[in-house]
Amino acid sequence: MTWRMTVVGSVALDDVLTPHGHRTGQMGGSALYCSLAASRYVPVHLVGIVGKDAEAMIRETVSTRQVDLGDLEVSHLPTYRWHAIHDFTEWRTKNEHAEYGAYAAWQPVLSTAARSAEVLFIGSMNPHLQQAILDQVESPAVIAIDSMEEFIRTEHELVQSVIHRADILFLNIHEISALLQCSEDAWETETGTFLAGAPRLRAVVVKLGPEGAALITRDRAVRMPAAPVDIVIDPTGAGDALAGGFLGTLATHEDAHAEAFDAALLAGLFCAADAISTFGVQQLRDSSRTGSTSGAALGGSPIELVTEE
Repeated sequence: MTWRMTVVGSVALDDVLTPHGHRTGQMGGSALYCSLAASRYVPVHLVGIVGKDAEAMIRETVSTRQVDLGDLEVSHLPTYRWHAIHDFTEWRTKNEHAEYGAYAAWQPVLSTAARSAEVLFIGSMNPHLQQAILDQVESPAVIAIDSMEEFIRTEHELVQSVIHRADILFLNIHEISALLQCSEDAWETETGTFLAGAPRLRAVVVKLGPEGAALITRDRAVRMPAAPVDIVIDPTGAGDALAGGFLGTLATHEDAHAEAFDAALLAGLFCAADAISTFGVQQLRDSSRTGSTSGAALGGSPIELVTEE
């Protein structure tokens, strides 16, 4: 049987402004973006919470994908609402704020099926919740974690504790620099040192926005360029889509070894490209492309940064 995947994270209604327009109330959240990407490859259990105001929307959104909503909690409170303006100069959000609604008091409880999946992704959230989720699972073959700069700075020791229980870490440059407490010019070197002190952690995937992504293990580091798109419309959810493609590929091959990581990253970059090609999840949901086994599909070969014998 193909490995199954559990995705735990937010389900949101996003209000976003980009240079290409303004959209309100579009389905989003880390759990949805990651699940839609991963479901191109493997069955997914989505664990999250939604208000009755968006229940029908999310069920319709995933209806054509192999996403199981049995672990989706439905609340009488409104769905988590996220507001942000995307800055296409620095590729960061600004004026970001949220109305947490049902998400504020959410305490994830995983079903037997979700607990026993071979691959687990926990999206960026309070590290206390991440710890509680990890305490429920039954020895997945792959545990992947995302975080956010706010929690890395305010709950640094707890975030590190969570990361030490993971196999794959997904962060952007600002987050990895905050985690390593180094400048944004030094994260590549410092990540190798960090890996040496985290016995379970096998790889760090650093999301580089329009420049693609870097993959760092104990033995090597590579960069892959972003998958080509005609135009970037809305970068919301790109990192979660990348994680979904990456982990879904590992699950398809039932392989969590380093030899599979390059192909997984390539697949993740194609999922991210679909996420940013439209507002919301439309292209990510409707596309079925899974990338190529060759870096040439990205318009260039992966760049080897470090090789150690």
